Amino acid sequence: MMIKKGVIILLLFILALSACKKNDKNSYVDYNTLLYASSDYLNVQQMTVRLLNTYFKMATDSVLYADGYNPDIDKAACNYFKDTILDTVYYEIIYGDWGVIDPYRRRRGGKIKVHLDGDFEDSLTTANFEFLNFHYEFDTLKVLSFTVQNLGKTDGQNTLFHLKIDNMQWQIDTTGAIRWNSDQYFLRKKSGNSIYFNNNNAYLITGTVDGTTARGEAFSANITDGVSLKDIQNCAWPKDGPVSFSIADFNKAEIYFPSDTLCANQCLLTLDGNNFVLPIEHFK
Repeated sequence: MMIKKGVIILLLFILALSACKKNDKNSYVDYNTLLYASSDYLNVQQMTVRLLNTYFKMATDSVLYADGYNPDIDKAACNYFKDTILDTVYYEIIYGDWGVIDPYRRRRGGKIKVHLDGDFEDSLTTANFEFLNFHYEFDTLKVLSFTVQNLGKTDGQNTLFHLKIDNMQWQIDTTGAIRWNSDQYFLRKKSGNSIYFNNNNAYLITGTVDGTTARGEAFSANITDGVSLKDIQNCAWPKDGPVSFSIADFNKAEIYFPSDTLCANQCLLTLDGNNFVLPIEHFK
């Protein structure tokens, strides 16, 4: 009996060690902390891209410009107003109190108002987003400031947009809130010569996202020039990268996304010679 009990204790000890690995900063590391943190970042990045995709679609929608109304842009009812005297533009993105399921199987509710101090395509036009009782997957989102500025054709061909988010909060059920700031650039690669939306348009994303996870860990994600994250509007998930990802007490990790030929809800996180295949976003 004593031998059997000793074997059980030994097995438990081995299992405990197998969940941990060495790296430069720790004798042994439980990678679950890193994986939870990277998952929060991925969900934040994905949601941000989805919201901007709706904005970019709306601002270049031919029906909306002609009629001032389109009942279905990513399942939202959208209104367009232009003040020709003040040269300002105003959009409404309406999901309703109960919300709708968007094309990416996410529920969005409430309303977003977007105020522009010029036309969408004009250089230096700034769009200010106002979130009114907005919820995502029934989770409440709040933000101090969310702006998108048109920086013009900085390379002579493609329009660059600057996203600036200050103090955004995503309350995840009752488990905690993800809080973050974003300072990112979206370089639009248009497909064709039309000024209107094309499902093959792509955006090359660079810049940083910093914040704290729902579990309270501080994180930082950085996408440098030359290795941009690619958002192609005919695919639900981003491509390329990598994203450099950091939290306290870990070496810097790299997150790689699928290539242009693959549209998939998966990415590869690498750290200290260890590889982890992760979903880009989790569904409830």
